[in-house]
Amino acid sequence: MHILLAPAKTMIADSPMPGGVGFSLPHFRRRAALLASEMGRYTPAELASMLKINLRIAAGAYRWYKDFPVAETLRPAALSYDGIAFKYLGFRSLSPGDMEWANRRLTICSFLYGMLRPLDLINPYRLEGKVILPATDPATVIESWRPLLTDRLIEDVRADGGLLLNLASDEMKGLFDWKRVTAEVRVVTAAFKLGEPGRLRTSSVYAKMCRGAMARYVIANRLTDLSRLASWDFNGFRLIDSTDTSMTFAAQL
Repeated sequence: MHILLAPAKTMIADSPMPGGVGFSLPHFRRRAALLASEMGRYTPAELASMLKINLRIAAGAYRWYKDFPVAETLRPAALSYDGIAFKYLGFRSLSPGDMEWANRRLTICSFLYGMLRPLDLINPYRLEGKVILPATDPATVIESWRPLLTDRLIEDVRADGGLLLNLASDEMKGLFDWKRVTAEVRVVTAAFKLGEPGRLRTSSVYAKMCRGAMARYVIANRLTDLSRLASWDFNGFRLIDSTDTSMTFAAQL
């Protein structure tokens, strides 16, 4: 079983390095460096407009891109993102053996790097999928990745038994030819809902929490199939429905 996880917008530039593990390099690091060099040509004000962020955040992104790549800020991908899902993934507290197991079975999506393994060394960045750069024109960044990433994801999933547990947001599907992915490997998407049967709703915060917690559960228990997820119980979220392509977990909060 392979896991797909979305990135976070916020990043940590000075996370302590874990010990006892070997690090890897992103498959598409050269293309990431090209995109980063193009982003580095824009002023903070231009970045703020492109990325729809305030000037303070844009100034930080400008500093990241200006001298990209920077060896001093290289950190494992799973420890570089500061979003809710990654807090509940809790990658740092996993054993070195679990980290290396995850490095072969977890893919983190990225608009800059394409696809990342948890122990891939990356620099912090800020990028949105709808941005159009000279290297991608006339396509957006997310569209430009599609022909490069689709085969890679299919190969990685097949190497892990042909089953993809999709814990990413819907936006991340745009990085891939999703119809091809679902035609060539089995994809099961986990959904997390709040409320009572017949009155279920999605909470972005709780969905992110659950995605990170479920990824951790799979890694810490080294699951290779879906059967044990049927008994997964996190903060009251339990399986209420399952099909060939989806698993829905719900909680009454």
